[in-house]
Amino acid sequence: MPSGFMVILLILNFLVSGLFCSDPIDQASFPIDDKAIEKKVEKTISNMTIEQKIGQMMMFGFKGKKSSDDVFRLIDKYHAGGFVIFTHNIEDQNQLVSFNREVQKYSRQKNLVPSFIAIDQEGGKVLRIKSFGTVLPGNMNIGATQSAELSFLAGKLTAIDLEMMGINVNFAPVLDVNTSKFNDVIGVRSFGSDPDMVSKLGTAYIRGIQSRRVSATAKHFPGHGNTSGDSHFDIISLNRTYDEMKAVDLKPFYEAVANGVDVIMTGHISVPKIDPSGKPATLSKKILTGILREQMHYDGVVVTDDMEMRSITKDGGIAKAAVEAILAGCDVVTIVWTDQAKDDAYTGILNAVRNGTISSARIDESVRRILKTKMKRRMFEEFADPNIEEVRRVVGNKLHQQIAQLIAERSITVVKNLKNIVPFNATGRFVVVSPFSYLSEELNILGLNNTLVKMKLRLSHSEAIKIANRAMKEDKNADAYLVAVLDQSQTDVANIIKKYSSKPVIVASLDSPYVYSDLINADAYLCAYSFRTQALKALADVLAGKSVAVGILPVVLDNTYTPSL
Repeated sequence: MPSGFMVILLILNFLVSGLFCSDPIDQASFPIDDKAIEKKVEKTISNMTIEQKIGQMMMFGFKGKKSSDDVFRLIDKYHAGGFVIFTHNIEDQNQLVSFNREVQKYSRQKNLVPSFIAIDQEGGKVLRIKSFGTVLPGNMNIGATQSAELSFLAGKLTAIDLEMMGINVNFAPVLDVNTSKFNDVIGVRSFGSDPDMVSKLGTAYIRGIQSRRVSATAKHFPGHGNTSGDSHFDIISLNRTYDEMKAVDLKPFYEAVANGVDVIMTGHISVPKIDPSGKPATLSKKILTGILREQMHYDGVVVTDDMEMRSITKDGGIAKAAVEAILAGCDVVTIVWTDQAKDDAYTGILNAVRNGTISSARIDESVRRILKTKMKRRMFEEFADPNIEEVRRVVGNKLHQQIAQLIAERSITVVKNLKNIVPFNATGRFVVVSPFSYLSEELNILGLNNTLVKMKLRLSHSEAIKIANRAMKEDKNADAYLVAVLDQSQTDVANIIKKYSSKPVIVASLDSPYVYSDLINADAYLCAYSFRTQALKALADVLAGKSVAVGILPVVLDNTYTPSL
């Protein structure tokens, strides 16, 4: 467990820091007047046209880095009420802050309602802001710390960064309980395989995010953790009953609802034992209305994952799917990429209202939830925009970086360590085989003499043989080999070296811990759960003996290891 003193010290520093004095309002302590909000919602909705209401139910991706490039057109044409920011929309802090200011100003002018501005800033593998701000290790790093305090801080510091830059929705946290080693889509994006632990850490993260003027998003409902395959290309099926799901997959979502999460994102997965039609959850009334609304009593915003995935569009196109999503219980339809899909979805919904397929009351139901969330996060209120100097001072500041590094440090896990080969002997020599040079460089800084052999992110078997041979020839006096891997194809390198060399082979996973089952007789196995620099630095510290690994494995691995020294 993380040092209680260290966590308390960081929390105190975090709360009393003068870095955030420009914004004295903290949503955790700010009272929300539900009656006043409801009154404002009804007044706002009474003055909206049906076109404006449907626009509030649309969230679009866009092409450029300037609001005038694409966003203004989407507001003018569709009254779009929300936008999703990707890496290709981001240049630097100044551009991003200016962009978001312009979007909100134009949205208020044209729609009389501010926009959702959303981003996938999960940490770890999924980050849209990478070159500035706080780059956090991912959920499984937090899972390995087992610390709700660190999860809360991760959410809070992420929200501070986003709020300062004008972003008001984070598509995080992932609440999928990852129980399948074949689940490449979720994997380390999950906190782990224990539903109680995922619930505890997920709700702490949500509280951290929503302690600011930022909405958290629990995803991917009803749970994507026990699946294999990719819903971008086909419908993924989950073979579980409702009772089985309630005990595992749904548990974190029940807790998220109880803790007031603003937004829940649907997953494009089918659950035939709940909905025999085989429809993905995004289009299933039995799942979204029957379970989420009626059984779980959730009355927040339900947003779809991107609707242009093949699992959604394969049966009738995106216009039909958009209508089905709303009838199923979705409030916001997300169209990220093509202009034609945006037009088809908006027009499809509008026509469905005009011909009575979707009632105006059903539209009002969703718009009420959207407006209520925007008001609860105080988006209608006027706040002085921080100047760019203030943004640069706060976003990604030293305290944020310290917390990110602490999470990484507390997450490093030693799964196997024959004959205590880790930490390395400082006088030894070894070869590092890795897709990243940073790990080797950090080890050299720590005084561990090593030779680097770089490998590609994905290898064919023949390429793995070449890399292994190169590593064994690189330094014939090496005392050990360290192989840092991202996937199964790279574990081949470790297995080949182990087969043909008498020297110890240490494997460090920089992604899924499940690659352990692909290893043959490795002498040591460590998990860093991430390839971000904080995780690599923390891993190097453990290998060099500068720190002790205290991470707890957050998933169950095949071939459970029993130490033998």
